Parts: sequence; structure tokens; C-alpha cells
Amino acid sequence: MEKFLLLALILAALALFASEKVRADLVALGLLLALLLTGILDVNEGFTGFASPAVITVVCMFVLSGA
Repeated sequence: MEKFLLLALILAALALFASEKVRADLVALGLLLALLLTGILDVNEGFTGFASPAVITVVCMFVLSGA
């Protein structure tokens, strides 16, 4: 059952990415939230990527470029 739910979430996200009806960042965060709420990912797995130095650097560059 969990595999079908995961497949449905990924297909829905791909459809939203392709249609561009919703901003890509909102689709990505929505998918992360859906995976966390359904229990497919636990909190540690879901937010591990945000602790990466590369992600922090990119976020800082976006902040600096917006200033």
C-alpha cells in the first residue's frame, strides 16, 4: 500500500511540475510535507538535506542576491 501511495505522490508532483500551474518550490515542499505526514519519511530523513553545507550556501546566495 505504501508503494502505491508513494507512486501516486510522485506522479502528482511530476504532473504539477510539468503543468507549471503551481510554482516548483511549492510543489517540492508540498511533496516533502506529504511524505512526512503519510509516514513514508520520518522527520530526520525529511530534513537531512537542509543541513547540507551546499544547500545552506545556495540559500545564502539567494538571500544576498535579493538584497
